[in-house]
Amino acid sequence: FFWYVADNMSNDEQPTLPVKADAPEPEAVKKDTTSVDHQGWSTEMIACGLGILFFFLMYGVIQERIMTRPWEEGGPLFTYSAYLVLSNRLIALATVASI
Repeated sequence: FFWYVADNMSNDEQPTLPVKADAPEPEAVKKDTTSVDHQGWSTEMIACGLGILFFFLMYGVIQERIMTRPWEEGGPLFTYSAYLVLSNRLIALATVASI
């Protein structure tokens, strides 16, 4: 392939694959004319990452409070941590199923 391109390319041409002249240009090969705002995209990804970390932190704080404090004055502590994890997974599954 590289020898074909080097032999058939003038100095001012960009390398291309050989195609039939009358063949329509496939969708995958067409150039994207939209410009990507990399700074805006990076800012959005950082904000999403920080949002995820924030909600993980809040989930941990809430779970810790549920597990270490009694429900009523002098009452028993919540002892079934597996139930909390199961509840979280079921709610997440229901949320994803509704999307």
